[in-house]
Amino acid sequence: MHFLSFRLCTFALACLLLAHCKAKKEPAIHIPANVNFAMVVDMKRVSSKAVEWKDIFSTQFLQNLTSEPSQNDLIGKILQSGLDYQKNIYLFGKEYLALSFSLKDSKAFEKILKKEYPDIDFKRNKTWEYAHLNAGTLIMWQKNTAFFVIAPTFDEKKILKTAQNIAETNPKKTLEKKNSAFQQILQQEADAIGWVNAQTLSTDLLKQIPNVKITLPTQLLCEEATFYTNFEQGEIKSVFKATFGDKALETCTKLLKPAIDTELIRNIPFEKPAILTGFSLNLTAIEDVLGNPALLSAFKSFLSFSGSSWNELLASYTGDVVLAWDKMELGTEPTEQDLVVCIGTKDAPKMLEFIEGFGMFLKIKKKEGYTVLKSDDYGKWYIVGKDKTLYLTPSLAVKDAILAGKTKLNPQSIALFEQKIGGTELNTLPAQTTEKLAKIFDKFQITVSPLQNKSIEAQSTLKLKDTQRNALPILIEVLK
Repeated sequence: MHFLSFRLCTFALACLLLAHCKAKKEPAIHIPANVNFAMVVDMKRVSSKAVEWKDIFSTQFLQNLTSEPSQNDLIGKILQSGLDYQKNIYLFGKEYLALSFSLKDSKAFEKILKKEYPDIDFKRNKTWEYAHLNAGTLIMWQKNTAFFVIAPTFDEKKILKTAQNIAETNPKKTLEKKNSAFQQILQQEADAIGWVNAQTLSTDLLKQIPNVKITLPTQLLCEEATFYTNFEQGEIKSVFKATFGDKALETCTKLLKPAIDTELIRNIPFEKPAILTGFSLNLTAIEDVLGNPALLSAFKSFLSFSGSSWNELLASYTGDVVLAWDKMELGTEPTEQDLVVCIGTKDAPKMLEFIEGFGMFLKIKKKEGYTVLKSDDYGKWYIVGKDKTLYLTPSLAVKDAILAGKTKLNPQSIALFEQKIGGTELNTLPAQTTEKLAKIFDKFQITVSPLQNKSIEAQSTLKLKDTQRNALPILIEVLK
C-alpha cells in the first residue's frame, strides 16, 4: 500500500484511540448499506479530556504511530487546516477504504491540496469537486464535507465510480437506516463505536489474496459484531458483542459442549494465573459440522503420521482444553514463561502415545513421570500425564510442581481472566514509544458473558498505573 494510503489508515486508528463520540446526536453520512465495516469517532469532546488534543494531527504524533519515516505530511496539514473538530469522522469500507469528515474551511482545504500537489487537477462531478492524488487514492468534497477513497487495485475510472456511489448514497439506503445493530450502537454513549459484517468481510478479504482460493466455513462465524470504547479516569473500557445467526448457533451447539471439565485444572500450580481459559469440543460432531470431505480427508491423513487413526483419537481425547498462564509478560517468548496447556483424556497413556507418534516432527525423550519434546521451532516442552489429564508446559519449574502435586489454583478461578501487562514490543510502534507504553499500563481484565439472545458479549478494562487522570491525555503524552 502506498504511503498516503498507509497514513490514512494510521490516522483512522489514531482517531479510534483518541476520539470521544456521542454519535446519536449526528446521523452517519455517506455510509452505503452494503459496506463490510463502519467506525465512527467524534472530535467534539476531545478537548474536554485532553488539553493537547490537537497534537494528534501533528507530524511528530503521526510519525510515532509508525516506524516508517515521514515522507509526506499531507494528512496532518489537511486535518489541521480544514477539519471541523466538532463533527464526526467516519471510517468504512468494502473493497475500498473510505474516510469521511466535515470541513470548517473548504478554501483552506483546497489551498493545502494545491500546495502539496502543484500539478493537481481539480475536476467537478455534479455538485462535488474531486481530485486523483495518486494511483488508488481519490479525494472528493463539497462545501463542508470531504472524504478520501483508497483502493490500490482500482483504476481511475473505478475509484471515481466508487466515490460517486458514496457521494450519492440515498439517505434512505444508508447503513444506519438498513442495519438495526448499527442503529443501536450509534445510540451508545461512548468515545468510539464500530460495526462489522463478519460474513462479508472475511469473504472479501480472502478475495484480495492473489492466486489463492479458500472457502471459509461461514457457519462457524458470527453474522456481525459491534464494539464501543470509553476513555475514563485511569482506565479504558470497551464492550464487544458478537451476534450469531441460527445456522451458526446450531453449529456451535453441536460442536461445543456446554461446560469444561474442571478436573483439568486440578493440578495447575498457579494461585491466580494471568490467563485461564478453555473450551470443550464435541469431537463426534466435527465431521457433520465441517461437512467438507476433502478437509476431513486431509486431517485424517495428517493423523496417520502419528500411527493413530481418527477413531483412536476419539477413544483417547475428551475434547477439553484449558490454557493457564501465570504472570504473562507480553513480548516474551512463551517458552520463557510459566504456562501450561491442559488436555483432557479418556486414557492419558494412549493420548501420550498419540502425541509421541509424531516423532518425525519432534525429538522425544521419556523420563520418570514425564516426557520431553524438543523442536527447533518451539524449543523444549514437557508433558506430564496425571489424573487423566496431560499437562504441556515449557517451564521446568511448572513441570516439577505438577509432578510434586503443588496445587494452588481454586476451581472458581476459571471464571476470571486477568492479564498483567509487562514489557511488550508492537511491530507498528518505534521501540522508544513501546517502552513508554509498557510503563503506563498496569493490567488488562476481560469478562465474557454466556450466550444470550444469539449474542456473546465481552467487557474489557485496560487499567493504567496513573489512576488520577483520564486515560486519553496520558496516551497522547506517550505517543506524541
